[in-house]
Amino acid sequence: EEVERLLDSAISIQWQQHPDPFYEEQDEEQVRAYLIRMEMEKLSSLQQGSADVRKAEEGRIRACETRLKELRHKTPPEPVFDIQKYIIDHAPRLEDWERDVLTLFRNQARALAPNRRIHLLAEAFAVRAHTRIMRRLFEEKLLTAEEHGVYNTFHSKVTQASRGDLNVYHVGPALLDYVEMCWDKGRFGKEYEECTNLKQKERWDTGAMQGRAKIFEIADRYTDRMAVEEFFTDEFIHGMQLYFYEGELDEETDEIVYTIVEDDPAVIRHLLKSAYTLYDIPLPAVVDGNHNDRGELYLRHYYNGRELLPQYRNGVLMQIGYQWRRPVHLETVTEGKTKLFSYDGSKHMEQQLLIFPGK
Repeated sequence: EEVERLLDSAISIQWQQHPDPFYEEQDEEQVRAYLIRMEMEKLSSLQQGSADVRKAEEGRIRACETRLKELRHKTPPEPVFDIQKYIIDHAPRLEDWERDVLTLFRNQARALAPNRRIHLLAEAFAVRAHTRIMRRLFEEKLLTAEEHGVYNTFHSKVTQASRGDLNVYHVGPALLDYVEMCWDKGRFGKEYEECTNLKQKERWDTGAMQGRAKIFEIADRYTDRMAVEEFFTDEFIHGMQLYFYEGELDEETDEIVYTIVEDDPAVIRHLLKSAYTLYDIPLPAVVDGNHNDRGELYLRHYYNGRELLPQYRNGVLMQIGYQWRRPVHLETVTEGKTKLFSYDGSKHMEQQLLIFPGK
């Protein structure tokens, strides 16, 4: 039961890593030594000037001195996005076996993190291959009509369009089909892009037949973000109705009714690129492991326009608190205001901040 409880907490923060999945957090003391050296060089440079220069730079000199005092004892010396690693290294009350379990789980997540860069495309190729294999088996009478019918039933459920989110099993294969069609007909390159005659573009077909080669190039070189940026054209977005919807429960039918809240392809591309850049994961970081000089953990959410969902925010804060075993705090933006959410092991608290702590 103790292991299960620990793993539940690990799962809640397994993707809270550095935005670059190949980045490895550096040893804290090495980072501290480097930052102190840089700050001392800056201070030395400011102090070597004439009296007038030193007076003009008095504010910067004091800032360097304050920063040096802070760096000598502050943990971490700079924000750490790999929350799990920081807890493993610094949580005061974790037992050795708990650190081992959390390390194992973190390493597993680290190994899988790069896969998140190609989730859409990986499922696109998987569904596309699966569909062709099953069709071929049926055509060669290696599947009965009944067996093929069972496959079609389950396949249609997995690949059906969703207005609540982007179903990669639906959008991915359609994207590959769209790209293959475009490159087979030569609908790419400068001449096609600069054509302003809509009817001519609709009939465009140079017989290029480069679709298959392009598909293999995507498999070899592209990430999801690259695919969104290059292939989620206005035509594809409108054709697939990849809009942002808002759902509302119809009390008479007890069904969710969706209405379009955004259908501008440029806006949709921008939001999807942003989501696929960070895998749609928020970016909180450890900024103080000894908050209030009481060993409390202070996290800051790097707000990018998307607020944290309350149920996840409070739930994850509670799981982090379970590992840290002292009060934990999370600074974030909610309803346009900077707020501090805290959990002390038994209850959640909330307060509005007038300024960012430490700034």
